[in-house]
This record gives sequence, structure tokens and C-alpha cells, in this order.
Amino acid sequence: MRLRRSEQIAVVYYLYAFAAAVGLALPTERLQLIGGVNLAVIAAVLLLAYAQATKPRRLLGYVRDLLPIALVLLAYQQMGWFTLSESRSGPPYTATMLEEAWVGWDRVLLGEWRLREAIEAFGVLLPSLLEISYTLTYLVAPFCVALIYSLGAESSMDRFLTVYLLGTLGSYTMYPYFPSEPPRAVYPGELFPNVDTGFRQLNWWILSGGGIHTSVFPSGHVSSVFAASAGLGHALGNQSPWPRAMMSYSVLVLMATVYGRYHYTVDGLAGAAVAFAAAAAGRALFQGEFQGDEQ
Repeated sequence: MRLRRSEQIAVVYYLYAFAAAVGLALPTERLQLIGGVNLAVIAAVLLLAYAQATKPRRLLGYVRDLLPIALVLLAYQQMGWFTLSESRSGPPYTATMLEEAWVGWDRVLLGEWRLREAIEAFGVLLPSLLEISYTLTYLVAPFCVALIYSLGAESSMDRFLTVYLLGTLGSYTMYPYFPSEPPRAVYPGELFPNVDTGFRQLNWWILSGGGIHTSVFPSGHVSSVFAASAGLGHALGNQSPWPRAMMSYSVLVLMATVYGRYHYTVDGLAGAAVAFAAAAAGRALFQGEFQGDEQ
């Protein structure tokens, strides 16, 4: 039995999440929930690897390619269990020291430098494009997996998944230590877009039901799409147009998170930085294979 690198990363992350829960002294029932779920996740990863090693089946390979995406979604929701207002006794978390430090960048970028005005210069066109880009982040990972399959590059799937997990889960690891709320909640109305669209209303509806209240730093949306872009580069090679197209799309997502008041500028830049670090780590992990490709 041999775990893929992406599966090793998933196992390490879920072990870390439980250790973080213990270190932060979450309530006993929350610790039991996190411990039970994470144990089941690790067991499932090991069981799939064992099953394919014992009786190789193409279907098992598909499941192993898709499971990391599901584990990312679970990891995000699990970070919501770390919310301070729910995990500590006493009044809800209301400190906004971090948000006060971060919002200054937004006031300069969107207000003084008139980025909001520039985005809205052509009416609903660019604001709609940004909101659509933000909505599509939930489909980026499955799209990339399907793309790799369609191009016949399945043998490079682990390269993509490794960088994608490193970038996305890398952001999640920081959430418990930067308790914060998004600017749309802390500063209602301030620097909000002057152009409202149906796509914006859709995003607000999605976040109202699926968002968490643990942290917004770094931006998981930004880190995931930049990591997907870098992962495609590792899987398909820099000569493919797809990594460059995904990088352009990632820039739109970065702009959308700030313009739409889903994140602070600092969150978006930090998310991109985590993704670039993941790309460097991925290249180091697969260094021998890349050298072989170049030869």
C-alpha cells in the first residue's frame, strides 16, 4: 500500500486539525466530534489505498482522484467548529482589532485610489464578471480534475491535487489563530459596491448558509484558485494554455473578494502568497519527476 502525496497531505492536515482543537481547548463535545470525523477520514483514505493496492480497479482510482476535493469541503466546514463565540464560555467574540488594521488598506485601494470607481466605470459589466468569477470558485477543483482527464494526463493528477491541497488547506490551518469576520459584516455599507447584480445576491445567499465565522484570513477562495492554477502548471506543463488561463481567472477572483467585500485586501494577498508557497513546495516534492520530464 502506497499513499499518494496528496493523500499524505490530507492525513497530516486532519491530524493537525485535531491537535489544534486540543491545543485551543475546545469543549469536550466538539473535541469528540472533530476526533471522530477526522479518524473516519484518515481510515477512509487508508482503506482506499489498501483496496487499490490489493485489487487494482479503475473505479477506485477515480474515487481517489475525487476524494481530496470532498475532503477540502469538509475541512472548510470543520473550521467553522473552531468559532470562538461557540467554543468559549462567556460572551460572543466581538473584538475587531484585526479588522481595524486590515480595513485601512481597503479604504486606500477602493476609496482613495478609486478602484471601486474604475470597476464600475462600464456599468454592470465588470462587477458582474467579478461576481460570476467568485461564484465559480466552488467548481474550480472538479473542473480541473475533469480537464486533466480529458487531456489524458491522469498520471499527473497527484501533482495537481498535491499543490491544490497544500494551497487550500494551508490557508485553513491559520483560521483558528486569526479570529475575524468579513468586511461586509463588520463594516456594513462601507465601501460596498454601488452596482448590485443578481450574481452578487446569489453569492450573499450562498455565504449566508454555507459560510463559517472562524476567520477570513487568509482568503480560502483566493488561495484555492491560485493553487489550482499552479497545480495545473505542475500537471500539464508550462506550455499548456490552461494554467495561464486559470491564473487570469484567479486574478479576477482576487479582485472580486475585495470589491464585493467578502474579504479584506490583506486576506486576498495572503491567500495568493499561500498558494505560491504551495507551488514551490509542490515543485520540491516532485523535483525528480520534473527533472525527468525536462530530460
